[in-house]
Amino acid sequence: MEGTGESLLHRGDPFSVVTLEEERTRIVDALREQGYYYQRSDYIHFLADTLQTPMMVKLRVEPSPTTPAEAKRPFSIGTTRVNIYKYGDRQIVDSITMRSGTSFGYSQPVKFKPARDGRPPKAVRGWVPLLRPRAVFRSLLFRRGDLYRQSLGEHMQEGLAATGVFSSLRINYIPRTPIDSTANAQSSMVNGQWSMNTDTLDIVINATLDKPYDAEFQGNLTGKTGGQVGPGASFSFSKKNAFRAAETLTLKLWGSYEWQTGANIEGKRSLFNSYEYGLSGSLSYPRFRFFGLGRKLGRKFVATTALDLQARWMNRAQYFGRVSWSGGLNYTLQRRQQFKHEFSPLTLTYDQLLSSTARFDSIVGANPVLYVSMRDQFVPSMSYTFSWAGSPKHPSSLTITAKEASALLSTGYAIFGNSYSKEGKKLLGVPFAQFVKATVSYTRQFPLTKRSLLAMRTFGGIIYSYGNAKAAPYSELFSVGGANDIRAFGMRTIGPGSYHPESSQYSYIDQMGDLKLEVNLEYRFPIVGKLAGAAFVDAGNVWLLRESENQPGGKFRLKNLGEEIALGTGVGLRYDLDFLVLRFDLGIGIHAPYDTGRSGYYNMKSFGRSLGYHFAIGYPF
Repeated sequence: MEGTGESLLHRGDPFSVVTLEEERTRIVDALREQGYYYQRSDYIHFLADTLQTPMMVKLRVEPSPTTPAEAKRPFSIGTTRVNIYKYGDRQIVDSITMRSGTSFGYSQPVKFKPARDGRPPKAVRGWVPLLRPRAVFRSLLFRRGDLYRQSLGEHMQEGLAATGVFSSLRINYIPRTPIDSTANAQSSMVNGQWSMNTDTLDIVINATLDKPYDAEFQGNLTGKTGGQVGPGASFSFSKKNAFRAAETLTLKLWGSYEWQTGANIEGKRSLFNSYEYGLSGSLSYPRFRFFGLGRKLGRKFVATTALDLQARWMNRAQYFGRVSWSGGLNYTLQRRQQFKHEFSPLTLTYDQLLSSTARFDSIVGANPVLYVSMRDQFVPSMSYTFSWAGSPKHPSSLTITAKEASALLSTGYAIFGNSYSKEGKKLLGVPFAQFVKATVSYTRQFPLTKRSLLAMRTFGGIIYSYGNAKAAPYSELFSVGGANDIRAFGMRTIGPGSYHPESSQYSYIDQMGDLKLEVNLEYRFPIVGKLAGAAFVDAGNVWLLRESENQPGGKFRLKNLGEEIALGTGVGLRYDLDFLVLRFDLGIGIHAPYDTGRSGYYNMKSFGRSLGYHFAIGYPF
């Protein structure tokens, strides 16, 4: 039988009841994939004989004598009915039927133009349905006469749920004829062949629309004794089913603020304040259209298309102010909830330096690499992200991202005689970036008791610039430190490598790198009620891929890796409010990757100055 796979039972294998159960499940899944909708594990029996041959078991697989008649017959699909209720409604008051046989019922009146060629009908102007038929029609994978397939039913459930507009969703398969009467079974066309004794299942889907609005708030307060201190917050607002076709419109506003504390501050304290804020908007809808591939992928993946726009402003006190504008088209394909593919064929970013001080100009004048990273430039890029999520029993996740900038644009220049390695190429009179970037992140939770666990995260990232520039754009570089990173150190205060600008003119320039390695380990345990505790260890750093005279010790060298890994530990508290988690972490520095004036692995100047404290919402990973 097609799709059964290989048997799990093999001659010579040890006898195992667990293997028998897995084999029975495999057989039932294979039968349900061939239309036997009413097949169950209880209908498959194993007969074991241990007497014929010593130390051997002879097995025979057969249907149970009590298997009902409906479980012995394949079922095909009849009509499909989708009932859509507004949140709080309980009764269908209006409906339409398409030529394909699919009908839609609504809990509020609606009026449509006539359907053509089985396509979803269009609403008459002035009349807007609760949810346009086309929003769910693409997820209705069964057609009249199709043989029931378990995998297709599961995929249809996932596709409808992935629209994100339903608070409840239930798919019912209702037999059209009495399933206990073989006389009523009639022949039908299935996969191009006539099949006798094939009963019919009508599909009835009851879906209730979710509340249209959703909001989320996150905040944190980060501090480092003797370093930068400041709060950060983000607020997002979403409207589901924004234009009655299962679209989701999301707006997000975020910001953070830092001020310098401690000694050695000249002039007014406010002059050292820095801030960053941004605004983004996203419109996503549950459809996929890319060079005609939508229909081919529709039966294998749950697809989403999103249009994203973002603006990000950044100010570093006494140095510079800059803004980054970006927009892109993104596609998401998800299969069986564990695997997700995200592809962005084009994201266009424009980085612009709005203002700078004489002090900053003197720094970039002496550091050409920093100038290239901070200059006005276009970043036309494409990216791909693969995500995998483990089972709830062993929570884990893996995310791999690959990104490149200006490959197609550089190819166009190469056709006209400009090599990939040539510098100074421009787009609309503005230089553009050329780089390749890759990141890998893996998280895993190891349950220890019912309420305690060990959580782990590893991260690695690298970016390599070529051609038009030897330095990557500022917004693409890596940094470490902060509330969700190495918590014993402040944001962007480590690296690159063993470089430390404490006593130079670069004191408040962000410390960024081309390469990042990080490992986090956290033990989470209950204290009392909803209050829980944590003990953690964080390690990592960033490095440069090329030597820099202005950042000595910043280049990555494998032989120095052990000494250049920043290490911190600490303890924290978490209070679970069900809808969010309040978190406080106290980080304790153990090893700084730079020269602190003290010898030995524990080289912090003092215990008090090695502390970092963070108030935040949500877990760090």
